Amino acid sequence: MTIGTLLVCADYDDFGFTPISITSPISSALPTLINGKFILDQNIEINNNGVLILNGCEIVVVPNTPPFEIIVNTGGILSMNSSLTNPSRIFTCGNFMWPGITNNGGIVIIDAAFARPTEIKDAITAIESIGGTLKIKSAVFDQNHIALDLKNGAFLHSGPQTGDGLMGIDFKCAGGVINKSPHSSEPSLAHIQLTNVSDIQIGFIGVANHASYTNNFSMPYTA
Repeated sequence: MTIGTLLVCADYDDFGFTPISITSPISSALPTLINGKFILDQNIEINNNGVLILNGCEIVVVPNTPPFEIIVNTGGILSMNSSLTNPSRIFTCGNFMWPGITNNGGIVIIDAAFARPTEIKDAITAIESIGGTLKIKSAVFDQNHIALDLKNGAFLHSGPQTGDGLMGIDFKCAGGVINKSPHSSEPSLAHIQLTNVSDIQIGFIGVANHASYTNNFSMPYTA
């Protein structure tokens, strides 16, 4: 059981969570945020030359109409990694799902430690990448309607013998169905959805079935 199972939105400020307070859109490199506990109470948009790095940060998304989201545009970079002690996590409080992260031709990188994977949950689409660059190593996608929705691009950026692809990912829907609106009581629709993708690396062929590079798929409606 996680802290999010027990708390309502109003409780998070009592547990050290503070508003993320980022001036958006981001058009320069911000200082790396390390081991922070943040409330996402605004949209975050990362534009050309903008860089946002989250190392070991927990982010709780609070309700809004329309829901808050993270957008990475061409030339922007979002990196979500573990710190020396903590994983990074994004999730919602309350009975709602957030739109997730949209990559409009920018760069999204998850490069976490095997023991501290980055977790994205409670999203309509955890990461939608329309072209651009997407590299993920060591992550958990849970309770999402769609985990990865990749469109209109090539997502193999160097070569199959490199750590450049989708690897060490645990795709799941704990309990078998989503527990938040608008998809409450439904299974996850898809873990990886591809549309007009010319090239992609799922897994790492450089080592034989190494645990830190193995992708696990469980409880999707479609594979």
